[in-house]
Amino acid sequence: MEDYRLWIATKVLSSGEYPYRLTQIFTNLGEHSFGSLSVGKESYNEQYIELLSSFQLTLCNYLELSELLAEKMSMQDAYLKEIYRIHQAILSYNGTCSEEKIASYLSLAYIYNEDQLIPGDDENINFMVNMLASALDKPSTRIYGLRLLASSDQNRQFICQSTILQSIQCTIKTLTGKVLEEVILFLLKLTLNSGTRDRIRRDFGVILKNLDISFIAQESETSNNIKKALNSILWQMSQDKNSLDYESNLNSSTQLEHLMISYSHKQKETAINLTKHLKEKGYKVWFDQDNLKYAANTFRSMAEAIEKSYAVCIIYSENYKNSEYAEMEATYAVCLKKPIICLRAQRDYKPKGWLGLITARENRIDISGKYPFDEYFSTLCRRINECIKIKTDHCS
Repeated sequence: MEDYRLWIATKVLSSGEYPYRLTQIFTNLGEHSFGSLSVGKESYNEQYIELLSSFQLTLCNYLELSELLAEKMSMQDAYLKEIYRIHQAILSYNGTCSEEKIASYLSLAYIYNEDQLIPGDDENINFMVNMLASALDKPSTRIYGLRLLASSDQNRQFICQSTILQSIQCTIKTLTGKVLEEVILFLLKLTLNSGTRDRIRRDFGVILKNLDISFIAQESETSNNIKKALNSILWQMSQDKNSLDYESNLNSSTQLEHLMISYSHKQKETAINLTKHLKEKGYKVWFDQDNLKYAANTFRSMAEAIEKSYAVCIIYSENYKNSEYAEMEATYAVCLKKPIICLRAQRDYKPKGWLGLITARENRIDISGKYPFDEYFSTLCRRINECIKIKTDHCS
């Protein structure tokens, strides 16, 4: 079902005049809900506010799935102006509309580019805190919106200046299941920035270590996801905050043994197939499905795999960009100045933010199906051989 919704978001709603038509529907509902020129109480229309809320929440669900749709909607000036106007109106609306407020702010989170700061006055900060308190009692998809808010460094700083983290401190011990998983992933997103990492280390270090201990013996899909997230965030917090050159921390005698494959869950089958063909060609490949089966500490083993690689292949897509784990792997590889081979798995995808910075520096190889397998695989092998030659020349 999610794949079908992703297809609708990417291939239908993002194409042709659909973004413009969605904007028209949205602005018409907005004008009927809160008036066309002002946002005074006399302009509120309860019936249309309910319709606007339903439309906005539905659109949020599609924006969550597709960065392409978010990009197309962000190019609609009328939509941006109206979403911000409605956002301001809803903040002062006294009706019982917590879901509408969440939809309003999440729309901003999905639409704003990573280099833009979501408006952060005191009223918005208080709203975010209230939204979190509400989201902790809601399905995890609402909390996922908070992770999107933390996608940019600016917003991470903004979040840490609010009282949101205090709210999490007060509630995290009572959370379970998917909600706990999303909260920990939200904290992980904050640790990806060295500035906000210090705050997480200070306020949550003991709490997260105790949680990690409590989950050691638990075995379920959700529990394993939580353990992985905890393992990841604890590894991030253990990094030397004063280290500016990760490469200098490596032992000079470290043997560069293999090619590492970095991918997101959506591209798992692609990664498996690529690994199989590379091994058949005689390359030594580090692939987590094979190499992490018996690892006691997942992210310590992952870090060592990157350190011992002569190159890192990243199979990137929109899902890769949105993965905290993928961001950790790719960023660490860049810090170690590893050669990176960029494999685009999503047709015509042009990443922004942290992934855009990494892929812009490298000549990508398109493995999305746009070209025959034999063609791009031979190109990949040539790139790998170049990396092996560089490693050999460096060691000789």
